[in-house]
Amino acid sequence: MSVTSDRRATRLRHLETELQRRILVLDGAMGTVIQRYKLGEAQFRGERFADWKGKDQKGNNELLLLTKPQVIGEIHRHYLEAGADIINDVEGGSYQTTSGDSPMARTCAELRCPLIVMHRRKEPNYKDFWPEIIAETRSLLQRARDTGIAPEQLWVDPGFGFGKTPAQNLQLVRELGRFAALGYPVLLGTSRKSTLGLVLRENDPLKRHEATVATCLWGVTQGAAMVRVHDVAPIKRYLVVAKALRQG
Repeated sequence: MSVTSDRRATRLRHLETELQRRILVLDGAMGTVIQRYKLGEAQFRGERFADWKGKDQKGNNELLLLTKPQVIGEIHRHYLEAGADIINDVEGGSYQTTSGDSPMARTCAELRCPLIVMHRRKEPNYKDFWPEIIAETRSLLQRARDTGIAPEQLWVDPGFGFGKTPAQNLQLVRELGRFAALGYPVLLGTSRKSTLGLVLRENDPLKRHEATVATCLWGVTQGAAMVRVHDVAPIKRYLVVAKALRQG
């Protein structure tokens, strides 16, 4: 058995185990799928970004959006046609958009697939944190709605770690109820992120489990309908108890 096939078999065994633990949503790891397009570094960067000093092609989806946006669209469509149930779009459905249009939302509307709209900024340059986040997310949601996607297909993600300072990330979780008040199901993704490392003074992402649990539990009490985590089985146990306490 080759090294590649051996790794694939190991991942499949791990996936089967996780499914038995009743994961509700699996993350498709788009960065890996990008490699199937066999884009060379020069193709990936394009003329505009020939001297780009950022991440490599697997890690920099933002650069790919600028140079090969059609690839991202094709990948999402391939995922859906292969049986994916939901798209979690870190661009909030805003890539390749024109006024009043969102190709991502149009695809999801056409295929009747739920779309998670995430808030993000390139820089955390807020003058009034919460009003700006709410207004920008509402704008993204309206753009998606204008394409014909049904309201019940839409979720929202506050974008923990995306264009926020560590203090703003913590504020985001602390007052997540403000985001939930938009009226759409909320996905919260804090697992192992650098803000938690700063709080714990822990550089190793694998040692941030307690912080992940704390933010997940706080988040669900503030209205999160789903949490995105790495350590599924142990965190699920915490959430089962939290749910029992909340429901009485």
